[in-house]
Amino acid sequence: MLILTLCAVLAADGGWTEIENKKGVVIERRPYAGSPYPELRLQTKSRFSPEHLAAAVWTKKDGKYERMKKLSKTLFESPTERVRYEQIATPVISDRDYTVRIRLLVDRANKLFQMTYASDNTMGPPPDPKFVRIVKMSGVWTFEPADDGGTFVTYLAHSDPAGSLPAFLAKGAQIDAARDVWQELDAYAAAHPDVKL
Repeated sequence: MLILTLCAVLAADGGWTEIENKKGVVIERRPYAGSPYPELRLQTKSRFSPEHLAAAVWTKKDGKYERMKKLSKTLFESPTERVRYEQIATPVISDRDYTVRIRLLVDRANKLFQMTYASDNTMGPPPDPKFVRIVKMSGVWTFEPADDGGTFVTYLAHSDPAGSLPAFLAKGAQIDAARDVWQELDAYAAAHPDVKL
């Protein structure tokens, strides 16, 4: 299943425009069908192994964007799947909420690891009038082995924040978020050398 998912991600490789290339981290975007907000792709090379990064992204529970959560409630959890309902405090604009399904895909024989997430509001509570419901949110972390023992990292992400928000503000925030989540993941992996799946 992981190999099929990975191949699908890598095959859908057209239409990207580079928007940032700093310190070995490349961020690109392309149009996303049915949304005014683009899909983003971050690619870089890490010194950590694929399994270590997968363990880090699966266990990490702190960071800038975690601290924005007013509520994060686990509705279901297994060793390879989680469903969470989350409420996000956002400055200036209305707070957001959503239910998200997160999956961990592991192919140890080929040292390939992925974590996927996608909004699935059918699994959570009904809309709350105090929050703007996010209905379009998805992403994939892919960790592929490099010959030197490190990892080729690819992060795909798309989110439509919904509500009344100027698109240019949201797009800039999403680029910042992609960069920030990678920097936080890299720092977490360095600080937790013994983390395991």
